[in-house]
Amino acid sequence: TEEVGKALAAITMEVAEEISCNEAQLHVAYSTPALPPTIAASLMPDQTYLQTLEIDNLLLTFFPGEPCVEIGLEMRRQARSRGYANQFSVGLANDHILYFVHNYLYGTLVFESAMNMYGPHIDRWFYSEFGKLMTKGSPAETPPSPGAAELTSLDSMQSIRLEGDAYTRGYQRGVAFREDLGRAYQDYVVSPCRSGEWIPNGGLWSLAPPFVDQTPLALTRLAIGARPMLAGLAPGWLDEISGMADGAQLPFDAVWLTQCAATYTARASKDEMYRSPFCSMVAVTGDKAGADDCVVGRNFDWPDQESPVIADTRPSDGRRYVTVGFPWSAGTFTGMNEAGVVIAVERVENRGEPSIDVPPIEIVLAEVLRSSSDPQSAIEAIEANAATRGYHILVAGPTGADARVLELGASVVAREAVDGVLLGIDPASSAADGDAAIRYARMSELVSTERIVSEAEMRSFLDDREPGREGQAAIRNEMTRYSVVFEPKARALHVATFATSDAEARYTTISLVVEAAP
Repeated sequence: TEEVGKALAAITMEVAEEISCNEAQLHVAYSTPALPPTIAASLMPDQTYLQTLEIDNLLLTFFPGEPCVEIGLEMRRQARSRGYANQFSVGLANDHILYFVHNYLYGTLVFESAMNMYGPHIDRWFYSEFGKLMTKGSPAETPPSPGAAELTSLDSMQSIRLEGDAYTRGYQRGVAFREDLGRAYQDYVVSPCRSGEWIPNGGLWSLAPPFVDQTPLALTRLAIGARPMLAGLAPGWLDEISGMADGAQLPFDAVWLTQCAATYTARASKDEMYRSPFCSMVAVTGDKAGADDCVVGRNFDWPDQESPVIADTRPSDGRRYVTVGFPWSAGTFTGMNEAGVVIAVERVENRGEPSIDVPPIEIVLAEVLRSSSDPQSAIEAIEANAATRGYHILVAGPTGADARVLELGASVVAREAVDGVLLGIDPASSAADGDAAIRYARMSELVSTERIVSEAEMRSFLDDREPGREGQAAIRNEMTRYSVVFEPKARALHVATFATSDAEARYTTISLVVEAAP
């Protein structure tokens, strides 16, 4: 420290001798803007104090906390582009609302990024707000909000068409399903904290008296803990989640925790009420599928009553894909893209717990659909994210020979069809618990009775409610929220949703074939 001090003093003396004094034009500006929404709203302010000082062609920007160097350098670049000779940033000025990091650091769990409470794009917010206080040049125009998405009612479900860049697609979903996102956040994130389900049993948490609501602190801590799951996201997904948050007028961390809720739930031992089973998937291939070459059937079970949504996503930077899911979910457990690549997922507890150091599997798979040209490239992309355990993923395409079930356990095992039949879980394997073994044995029996399984027969199999079978031992049960039959060769999927357990299966067909212009 003494050595650095002496070196600094020597340089200061040299500079001081060259200083000449004259008059300078000073300008002070300030504002008290509303901050972006934060999941730590009960712990952090909702507005702050910004200030600038101009000394001739020098601009000083006063940050109400500690900005990382990347933000300071970009602030300097923008000031120079506006006509200032130079700029520098002053931190911890007028307020202290912790740290501000560039968005690429948001998914890195270090102290500074963990203490960034206003979302991954707080840097853009500062550039915009300080830009309004500068007297030189003109501030960048605020782009208009994306237009609303096309939302269509289809029998007992809704279909949404998402187009444009990642942020626009997210914003469209957020606006269309604002109430659903808010409800899902409350049901799947806030409620488990308030009930104590997601509150740790040990450490300082256990010392709090029972009348203290630890939810605000728990939500903030969970949001920080979920940051590493952002680190492996493909480009664009951070913007898409940000768009969802902006469209729904929610904090970024609230929307991201909602995307991670299934992974968090699956990691702990809980009652049947809190399990997240994704049940019953089967493919028939080759001669067994007849002229179709491949037919895939899929029932999706979910413990909570939800209204499924068909999302027709047409990204400006990838392949069109259609997914069946819930309004609040940006990812997918069930979908097909325009190349005929089909993906379906089942949670298999015996394969291990999902990792919380990589993105949720549903986000990974939506990216796979966006970017894959064939089943092999989809399989390679999934294997590259094999740090996530505890799932079976069925991947299929127009050619039945390409169909595989990827078993994600301690290692990735790819299982092929046997005699033209590929079950999501082998009922004789150790992965099959009691209900799964019964359910898949029944599916095997049904498929084996038919020489050729058509799309219509697959529908009947998915609707099977064998007498005497209850709960998830049955293929169609009280938790089945939707059924989907895929015809990859024809680029078509047929979807039925169920408002009640005894509702009739009424299918809607969606085609990914682009009709030629007349």
